[in-house]
Amino acid sequence: MSKARPFIFLFVLLALVWPAAFYFHRLNASDDNAFREVVSSDAFRMGLRLKSPDGCVALASMDRLNLVIVGNSHVFDGIDVHELAEAYPGKSVGVCALGHWNTDAFAPFLGYLDDQGLAPERVIWVADLGTLGVVPTSAEFQTYYEALFSEPSVRAETQDVWTENIENGRPALGVSETDYANGLAQMHEALADVDPQNVEAIVRAHDLHDEIATRQLLKQLELNPRNDRNLRQLCAGITQRSITLDIVVYPLLPTTIELGDAGTADTELAMDIGGYLTETMECARRVVDAPLAEWQLDARHFINRWDTPGYDYGLWNDAESFAARYDALSGPDRARLFDTDHLNPVGAKIFTRELVRRLD
Repeated sequence: MSKARPFIFLFVLLALVWPAAFYFHRLNASDDNAFREVVSSDAFRMGLRLKSPDGCVALASMDRLNLVIVGNSHVFDGIDVHELAEAYPGKSVGVCALGHWNTDAFAPFLGYLDDQGLAPERVIWVADLGTLGVVPTSAEFQTYYEALFSEPSVRAETQDVWTENIENGRPALGVSETDYANGLAQMHEALADVDPQNVEAIVRAHDLHDEIATRQLLKQLELNPRNDRNLRQLCAGITQRSITLDIVVYPLLPTTIELGDAGTADTELAMDIGGYLTETMECARRVVDAPLAEWQLDARHFINRWDTPGYDYGLWNDAESFAARYDALSGPDRARLFDTDHLNPVGAKIFTRELVRRLD
């Protein structure tokens, strides 16, 4: 065999294997921006609704970050990310929302941004009474988001799902912009035929599934003893990093506010989160706190949060038959009927649009 042949064979082998090896490395190397195309896609933005912790993980795959909105389920549920991105053309917009996000989350979150080399110009914090409180499950959530922000292996579990979607040709997170827009239009049309006063009256007259759960949660709520320290550290952290902080207090239905009467003394204090943050967060550019109606929202925007196919919107226009029809529903259908504090997709779009208008 000629001396040249082994080298030719090796060259051909590398030519065949190297692209596949490079692709595998791109999908699996934690320090590589492998998901840049996915994270910037409309499908990814659409899919962030009702998804946690995908938005937080996505930050690690962004080249730059101009603005990031943070908070708990009211962010991943109540913010229309595409609407937010369209409001800031040319800006790189991120979302980091985790269930039960409270003030303990800010220190590990800022550390995560530093580790990823991200320096946002602006942070929008959507705060609510749960932000100041702790409940029996808070410790579990705190442990999780500390691990999420500090351990690449935890974030890699989410990236594995993205990889599977890419390899199988599915939209990132399984939803397309077109499908989302069509569903939104259908819900908007259906809600136009619902009387918001009827919804509120029915909610007051019946002990609905989600109200029972919310009332129980409020009975267990205690103020986080670390709030003052955490918020001082937050102010120091954003000042050091030259970040502009805007705080928006998430609006609640009057009927949900009334559930707070069954809560603890700490619940009552947490209900006035707007006053507390206005007084304590001098580092914030502004604290926006307004009643639900001033956000152009009403009780209709809390029904069918999950955009369930075949949802019977007409049920809310007949108070006399509501009880019998509600009792006939299965447990899961009752749970999906109405949410005490989470917006449906139409409500999220309105809230996001108003949020941008109020902040800018």
